[in-house]
Amino acid sequence: MSYYSDEQRLFGEAVHAAFPSASYDIQEAGKCRALGRWTATVMHLMRALDPAILAFQSALNVSVPKENWQQIIDQIEAAIKGQGHKHPDHQWNSEASAFFRVLKDAWRNHAMHGKDQYDEERASAVYDSVRGFLRHLATKISE
Repeated sequence: MSYYSDEQRLFGEAVHAAFPSASYDIQEAGKCRALGRWTATVMHLMRALDPAILAFQSALNVSVPKENWQQIIDQIEAAIKGQGHKHPDHQWNSEASAFFRVLKDAWRNHAMHGKDQYDEERASAVYDSVRGFLRHLATKISE
């Protein structure tokens, strides 16, 4: 796979269709990965998640006036809890919410606030995780 490409949909057509405003950062993450710019790879991946969390928030009818992941995740978790365990999407919603929290705590805060630097192994793991997660999200939500 060529990571340095403008034509190739690095995360697949479904992700591109579901989250078109993330496409730029996904492509830039690929270019940074191809060039060995590991921290920049992770930063672009975290930016690529912004449309997904906003789409998830919207799908759950959660309104948070500020794009603050902690506030959004707190409201998403409250909405999921309010739906109850019998809601047909309870498990899927719970998994997505948990993954957003993990991403925020493990990588997003550190990458986007200059608290960490990434090497090839860690950046590749983040890349694969974000790719898989966005593919999963694209099965049920879109912006």
